[in-house]
Order: sequence, then structure tokens, then C-alpha cells
Amino acid sequence: MAQSAGAVADAFLAEMHAFADAVESVTDQASAATAVKAMRIATDRMEALSEQHETLISSPAMTAAMMQRQSALTSVQVRIGTAMSALIASDPALLQILSDEMDRMPELGGQ
Repeated sequence: MAQSAGAVADAFLAEMHAFADAVESVTDQASAATAVKAMRIATDRMEALSEQHETLISSPAMTAAMMQRQSALTSVQVRIGTAMSALIASDPALLQILSDEMDRMPELGGQ
């Protein structure tokens, strides 16, 4: 069953929130290890969405769907950035634990 661009954008955004939740949860090495696992799940799901909906992802409909969600997208990106900044200030080694998984996060709809 084909999903609409809006449904795919919402699913992608939900995974970005899961990713942000994981980054925000880091307080020590143990929580960083747990966060990496949650980030990996979210990243894998985002990659699967991109692969399953490859044609839709590059369509004008997807661009429009992401533009309609620009505020929510910006909000979650700010959450991730703020959490990363806090880790840099408090314990850069914790951010390093997360860095490989952060680098894997895919883009969707040219965002």
C-alpha cells in the first residue's frame, strides 16, 4: 500500500523525535551507550523509509509535505543541536560516543 508524502514525512519526523529523545537522555557513559542503541533504531527506520519510498522522497509532493512541517522539523533539529551543545560543554567524550550514529542520520526530501 502506497503511503502519502504526508504520512512518510510524519513517520520520518517521529523518528527524528526519537533520535532527539535519545541524545537528550545522555548523562553518562551508560546512558550514552543506551542512547546509541535508540539512535541506531531511529536511523535504521529513517533509512528504511528513504529506501521504501525512494521515488516519493524526491518528488515535489514530499518537498511540499516537508515544507508544511518546517516548524516541527526545525524544532527537532534545534533539540538535537541543543543537546549536542550541552554535551560538548559538559563532557565532550559523551558526544564522541554518539558521533558515529549522528553521522548516519539520513536526510529526507532534500531537507
